[in-house]
Amino acid sequence: MKSIKEWLEKRGITVSTNFGFPPEKQPLVLPNNPQAHAAIYFKDPDGNSLELITPLRIDFEEQFNMMTLEEWEKDNKVEK
Repeated sequence: MKSIKEWLEKRGITVSTNFGFPPEKQPLVLPNNPQAHAAIYFKDPDGNSLELITPLRIDFEEQFNMMTLEEWEKDNKVEK
């Protein structure tokens, strides 16, 4: 998920602002108790909004606010 923005941009696909997070702040981490997902948003050639999403943890019971993937990694001490 960390390299998806670059992959999309190399193909001329622009990441779109979603949930108040501009492209430079994506991917985001979405709270969906008891899971945490990373997601990035963009539009298809017809202008439809698309979401690319993947689970980060399926057993994450703690409540948290939506954040950037970078913040998630820092808060959860994820090795890069």
